[in-house]
Amino acid sequence: MIAYAAATLALIVVQMAPSFAAGNPQAEGLTEQIVETTPREGVYQRSLLSRKATQGEKWLVVSFPGYPGILRLAQKNGVIEYELKGNFLVRARRHLVSNDIAVATLDCPSDQLADCGDAYRASDKQVRDVEAQIEALKAIVGPQVKVALIGTSYGTVSTEILALKLGGKVDAVIHTSSITMPRRERGLVLNGIDLSKATMRQLLVHHQDDPCDLTPFAPLKKYEGVIPIMRVKGQDNPHGADCQAFTAHGFVGRERVVMNSIGDWLVNDHLTEVIE
Repeated sequence: MIAYAAATLALIVVQMAPSFAAGNPQAEGLTEQIVETTPREGVYQRSLLSRKATQGEKWLVVSFPGYPGILRLAQKNGVIEYELKGNFLVRARRHLVSNDIAVATLDCPSDQLADCGDAYRASDKQVRDVEAQIEALKAIVGPQVKVALIGTSYGTVSTEILALKLGGKVDAVIHTSSITMPRRERGLVLNGIDLSKATMRQLLVHHQDDPCDLTPFAPLKKYEGVIPIMRVKGQDNPHGADCQAFTAHGFVGRERVVMNSIGDWLVNDHLTEVIE
């Protein structure tokens, strides 16, 4: 089904298709649809909206996957297709979605599908694009929802910048496996950013043994006592390069408990300081 809705956006296109565990284990128990906005002339952006409840959620979480953040979301013959299936936020979204939480996994806009790098993420274009998606998603989920952003690894370039630019328009921001040691073209725009200046609730979620040279745990200590930190320990069957999704960097083996704990913090304001 394709439905059209008018807002302050040029156009919202909603494509609905149920997902079944047999065809896609990542979507087990979820109903999913693609939400497309046209925030700028000649540009479209899509997100994958995942829900368990059909109404009444308390939170809408907009998710920014890790590098490169390009999903190439599409619906073909009634099947939703996308890339980055192994990314932590993509593969574990079902553990965050609940009767209280809807999750929208954000793709990069159509004019950024070749790169979606620092320049775009630091720009006012990203701010307008994300605002458009939030408006479209709230039109579907309901105007009552609070809005949170969540990013992982390179996706935290977006969440950290937006935390400072979207004050008053989002209610919470969660940064997981944050880039703490930016270099070259990976996160250099984060140099000088002070998250303590953001006005909304924030949460830092990080594995204490994160092996990625871009995301070591130690630099987060500057936020101790200022921003809540959820420290993750342990892993199961790590494999792949240090900065890839199936190491401690991507919370391998801890996906369910990490996502459940993030949801508990959002809905109940309960912080699990250490996850083992």
